[in-house]
Amino acid sequence: MRIFIVIAIFFSVTTIILSQENSSCGTKVPLGIIPEQVKSNNLDLFENTNTYNLRLAIHIVYSQNGNDSITNENLYYKLQKLNYYMEQAGFSFYEFNRNYIESDYFANLSEEKIDSLFSTFYIDGCINVYFVPVFAHNGWSSFSYRFGVSPQGIVVINSAHETTLPHEMGHYFDLLHTDHIWIIEEIPGVLDSLYENIDRVGNCKNCDSAGDLLCDTPADPSRRMKGSLVNDNCTWNSSRIPPFDECNNNNYDPLTDNLMTTELPRICRNNFTSSQIQRMRQTLIEYRGGAA
Repeated sequence: MRIFIVIAIFFSVTTIILSQENSSCGTKVPLGIIPEQVKSNNLDLFENTNTYNLRLAIHIVYSQNGNDSITNENLYYKLQKLNYYMEQAGFSFYEFNRNYIESDYFANLSEEKIDSLFSTFYIDGCINVYFVPVFAHNGWSSFSYRFGVSPQGIVVINSAHETTLPHEMGHYFDLLHTDHIWIIEEIPGVLDSLYENIDRVGNCKNCDSAGDLLCDTPADPSRRMKGSLVNDNCTWNSSRIPPFDECNNNNYDPLTDNLMTTELPRICRNNFTSSQIQRMRQTLIEYRGGAA
């Protein structure tokens, strides 16, 4: 099914991609990016058992009163869980540098301030992670330069769940949400929603050019549905009637334990698929210089 929205403002570019994200994660695909630009090819080349030791620059942002800084206990716990969840990808992180930022301006962070934060406080050769007391989202991350040139880093709110930093690290290495919807403007003023189909073979297969661009993550309709989708046992709520895909199928069976979900309970998130791991390794080696 396609949704057409006519808008009064016309753009000079022929194709614009927007993204739809919820407030739990603020990471967005930059405007103007199309699936063909950022999808992965030959991922089998990155199927290995290597362990990559990666440097972190930790930035602790706090206001002048100092009462809203992340505690050492909270920080160490989040870093411990980062290594726990990312071990399956062969990634090991260690703190290389720590920076304290006393700023009322950045302590109350908004998306409009992120580029300035990253540009002002950045350590070369590291993955820069910024812990903030106030933010509209639980986390936010930049993508690699295959999505375009932009200031680089990860933002995590101090109160975020233990899976938030691994989730954002997935974005940092170019993973998309499993239920990602591409919004494409091929005709000026007309926005077209591109949904991932269920089929993995045949004419309906589009898993390498829609959704998260990976075919071992089943099509996920979560973003198109409302209400509870997963029960307390992290089982898909099959009693809910999902929308049909563009081939009139709705027998969805999405992952309920994947770290790149957003609409499901965070306590259920603990795994990456093989293709997600290979894409992260590809991004590390080909787009992030093997270090950061």
